[in-house]
Amino acid sequence: MACPKCRVAISNDFQICPVCRAITSPDGVYRGPKTNAPGAVSSLVLGSAGLFVALFIGFGSAILGIVTIVRANKARRAVLSDPTLGGDGLALAGLILGIVNLVIWMVIVVTNVSNLGHQ
Repeated sequence: MACPKCRVAISNDFQICPVCRAITSPDGVYRGPKTNAPGAVSSLVLGSAGLFVALFIGFGSAILGIVTIVRANKARRAVLSDPTLGGDGLALAGLILGIVNLVIWMVIVVTNVSNLGHQ
């Protein structure tokens, strides 16, 4: 069989072309095993940790929020580019938590600055 994208001869057993990574099934859907994209789980863990830091400690959640957003975006791009990767939901949850961390940090900063002005 020939790959539908790059036309390289491949075995009928391949679900993904080893050359161009195109899906070879007639309907274009990959049904093989998937693994979580690198950074998907860690973005969720970091986002959760950042939320804990933001709610109970205060400052410092901005750094965790930024790192979480970067990891989540990398994981989501990897999922889009490689059909053997999963974990987009984990990365999306991490992305949302990273954004929430930054918002909480901004509220803390604005609150502290306004309290300084009233003293």
